[in-house]
Amino acid sequence: MSELNAALAGATSPSWPRRARAGRDLAAFVDVPEVADAVLRLLLDAENTAVTRQTAEALARAGTLTAVRLIALAFTEA
Repeated sequence: MSELNAALAGATSPSWPRRARAGRDLAAFVDVPEVADAVLRLLLDAENTAVTRQTAEALARAGTLTAVRLIALAFTEA
């Protein structure tokens, strides 16, 4: 669980590489509501498109229904 907490902390980091890593790490846990909210924020990251791209790619690789829904939700909000 400490890995999950570290990734959640990274999702709000001022460092874009750390946010991108958080997006990749959190993609496997999107069924947890708190994680889904953080991942959606990463998908909509206005500061760096690398965060958005890497998070979306990790979600696409995960291929779960929740992951696909988050991508679609981010697309409609973007």
